[in-house]
Amino acid sequence: YASCTGCKIFASDSITPRISHVLPSAAPPGSSLTIFGAFSFYGNSSLDFVKVAVGVANCTIWQLSHSQIVCNISRDQRVGPVYLSIFVQGVGSSELFPYMIVPLLLSVFPNYGASILGGSSITLEGEGFDSELIV
Repeated sequence: YASCTGCKIFASDSITPRISHVLPSAAPPGSSLTIFGAFSFYGNSSLDFVKVAVGVANCTIWQLSHSQIVCNISRDQRVGPVYLSIFVQGVGSSELFPYMIVPLLLSVFPNYGASILGGSSITLEGEGFDSELIV
């Protein structure tokens, strides 16, 4: 229970962080994301006051402005659908933004000569594959 005498509290859509789009549109763990939108910091533009969540993990911010945020997805992030959100201390949180974490494909062998009719074996190498992946 808390009380506040003489406090003035206001809410405004104009300062709520808003995500318009994200590039790339899907990415593997460890990749950089550029998040575009409208971000008001009200003096809290230090990286200590802004957090980007990708699923349940933090995305490490390395560039910040009022129109874009660039961050690195954790290498431990699981592959699959997640939500992005931005929290600015003293301002609030964005709405959840749907995003897809995808496996990183490094190579395909053989990269030529397989039958277009199917039945050929190929080897895929990369990161983020799990036992539920269907090719």
